[in-house]
Amino acid sequence: MAEHQNPTEPQEPAKPQKPWILDLPNELLTEILELYAASLEPTMPVIFTCRRFYQVGLPIHHQRLKLSSSELSPLKDRMKVLERRLQEGPTLGPYCRDLCIYSNDTEETDTDSSDRVDSGSDDSYLDDNFWPNSGSNDIDLTYNPDNFPFLRNIASHLPKVNSLEIDGCLEIDGESYCPKNKDTWNLFRFCVASMPSLRTVSLRRHFSGELEVHKVLDALKGTSVRRLTLNGDASSNSSIEELTSRYSLIRIKDFGPSCITELILKMHDERPEATGCLLGNWPQPLTRLTIKNSYLKSTYMDLPMLGPMLEKHKDTLVKLSIDTLSSEEGRGKLCDFSAFRALEELELAMYQIVAHWPAEFGEKEYGLLLPPNLSVFKLIITGICKDNYDHFDDQAGSWLRGFAKAAVRQKIPLRKIAIDVPVLLGKRNKMNSFLVWHKEDAPEIDIFWDRIEALEKDLGSMGIKVTY
Repeated sequence: MAEHQNPTEPQEPAKPQKPWILDLPNELLTEILELYAASLEPTMPVIFTCRRFYQVGLPIHHQRLKLSSSELSPLKDRMKVLERRLQEGPTLGPYCRDLCIYSNDTEETDTDSSDRVDSGSDDSYLDDNFWPNSGSNDIDLTYNPDNFPFLRNIASHLPKVNSLEIDGCLEIDGESYCPKNKDTWNLFRFCVASMPSLRTVSLRRHFSGELEVHKVLDALKGTSVRRLTLNGDASSNSSIEELTSRYSLIRIKDFGPSCITELILKMHDERPEATGCLLGNWPQPLTRLTIKNSYLKSTYMDLPMLGPMLEKHKDTLVKLSIDTLSSEEGRGKLCDFSAFRALEELELAMYQIVAHWPAEFGEKEYGLLLPPNLSVFKLIITGICKDNYDHFDDQAGSWLRGFAKAAVRQKIPLRKIAIDVPVLLGKRNKMNSFLVWHKEDAPEIDIFWDRIEALEKDLGSMGIKVTY
């Protein structure tokens, strides 16, 4: 006879069903998580053998798409598979947050198949199991005008992209010189128009041409892009009067509510007058600025010249990074950053701020480099002109100790000093032992780590952390 249950007794709540992935054996679950932590690539076999995991893993692998070029292996079939996948699964495209497009600067040539590099994959595998971020994380895209409709179609399925990077032929004024310029530039305009969530844009030109800032700003009107990175903006041939007129036409109302408050200029090869015109007419005060000059820069520029250019932004700049500006003549000339009240992170090149050793730095000189709210200072040891300053020696360590003591005396809230050192100076292996590198012409091995550890100890007692 069935046992009678008292209806007044409280019923035990039903236990929530565990997600399917937690029902996997611990060994398999651990292995999957370790694979994801290390790299997305090894998870491919797991996803294609486990249908349930496929539905979780597929969107993750599409969060970042990198479409790159290769002179030898066009592999347009890969793009077709990606295009078909996005068309068949309309919910897949919105997972993409980062899109990188690398457009080759070499025309595609008719090459015999025997001369091509073997990709190690047969066509059937590519067609059935194409993975956008497999292997080198690249989709090979040798320049071919027929490829750009594919790219436009792919971009049209990615409405939630936050970060767009285009690396290629972006000579805006030189369409007659290189037909790819028009295709690449039109693709950039299309991406900007079809990606309303875009917040970060990065453009890098190849080889010849002019990538002028004001023309990029024209293309970004009506967007809410916050960060703009330009790698290789060339020297403009326009007069200062022409540039001033063009920049004056750029208004805050032409952009979204946040405008572009972060500007990063790498391989900057513009005249100082044009740089000043650019910064002085920027539509909105900047919160972040990076200037890293081209190694081939022929015009002179120093830190005192930069000061007036930043006048408009001194109350809003939170992070400022200035690498070596020019050659020997401008070394040791300082800019007064003490008036930048919002500045919390400052990066400067040792080669730029120290003319010679021993450095004659007193309280006044250190004070110029100490804004009242500075919390992080980064010293760039590498730079355009590499001599003894590319080695973090005892004199550089002494300079940093003086800088830290000056910050403490002036009650600056400095909490961290970062040192950007050359990679070959040394590094620790997985066993935490030391690998010591030294210059070929050095009279003896100079232990870099000993000086760093001594600096960590001295500055740690002041409450300042040292990183490198």
